[in-house]
Amino acid sequence: GFMRVAYDDTLRARLQRELPKLTIIDRYNLIDDAWNEVVAGRLAAADFITFAEGFAADRELAVWQAIVVGLKGVSRLVEGEAEVALQHRIASLVGPVITDVGWNPVAGEGDLRAKLRGLLLGTLAVLGNDPDAQARCRTILAPDTDPRLVDAELVASATSAIAAVGTD
Repeated sequence: GFMRVAYDDTLRARLQRELPKLTIIDRYNLIDDAWNEVVAGRLAAADFITFAEGFAADRELAVWQAIVVGLKGVSRLVEGEAEVALQHRIASLVGPVITDVGWNPVAGEGDLRAKLRGLLLGTLAVLGNDPDAQARCRTILAPDTDPRLVDAELVASATSAIAAVGTD
């Protein structure tokens, strides 16, 4: 059957310590369930962010897709100083991950790695409001850049990011 799991703080913390031992689907489900607890009003958005920060060592696309869904949702809940604080937390979470994954494709890497890079770039540029990531997006889309020489995932991500944060 289809079910959601609501973990108490103690069990969630214990599971978080065991993340490296859990399968990808288990890690995905932990994040997905936590975000849905926020949606249901059973978990504070700030607690979700703290929980998501515990996944900083994860490099799986599916897990990061679930994290980004939650980050997008939380970003819709805040404005003003709280939004700026959230952007800093998101940048602090995502920045080191994209640095580790690499800002540029590597010959022979898999499609999931390329998709992860694109997801991270867009997240850092938009939700993290990171000027360096935004500048990279502008470089990827620069008129003098041959799009055939840039990874398609980066072009797609850069297009979305610049549309979200760009000016006229």
